[in-house]
Amino acid sequence: GMPQLDLLMLHHFDEYLRQPDEVLAAMQELKDNGDVRFIGLSAYSFHDYGEIAASGFDATQIPVNLFDWRQIDNGGFDQLRKSGMMIFVRSVYLQGLIFMDAEKLEPAMQFAKPTLQKFRALCETYRLSPAALALSYALSLPGVTSLVLGSENPEQVRQNVQLLESAHMLTAAQMSEIREQFHDTPANVLDPSAWPKATS
Repeated sequence: GMPQLDLLMLHHFDEYLRQPDEVLAAMQELKDNGDVRFIGLSAYSFHDYGEIAASGFDATQIPVNLFDWRQIDNGGFDQLRKSGMMIFVRSVYLQGLIFMDAEKLEPAMQFAKPTLQKFRALCETYRLSPAALALSYALSLPGVTSLVLGSENPEQVRQNVQLLESAHMLTAAQMSEIREQFHDTPANVLDPSAWPKATS
């Protein structure tokens, strides 16, 4: 019964790449007709963020977590920011990795232990819970419009609100320290599809 959708997001960036002009034209027609207010593209960290920035869409949704600096170091994230697109970020907890106990990892996940140990040490240094630090990092990136946090019931919505209230903007020194700790995070830590199925 809604007269207009605020944002229509295409969640398969590879489909856009197959026919970029046709996809943009179809989405733009919906926008021109007043059916939607904004149009957007969703992508993964291995996609070319420069292509997204130059696409002509209003918004994008991308994965962001403090372990993965690839799209920041290669300038992709900055291209999105400079394009003026709305940037919605998801996967800030990296599929729940930040909540795992480094000392209780199953044998097949031992490769993530050094990363988790460094992360928990920073949580203690900054006096933030794992979730609050993850959210604080994402919100401290220039250009981020909002976060996409999953919720399955009202209580989880309330918990997310409390977490956001406990998050705060990190200082430049803290962001620099986080980069120093995690800019070379192993690829298998960053790719949940490579994790054992029982934990992914």
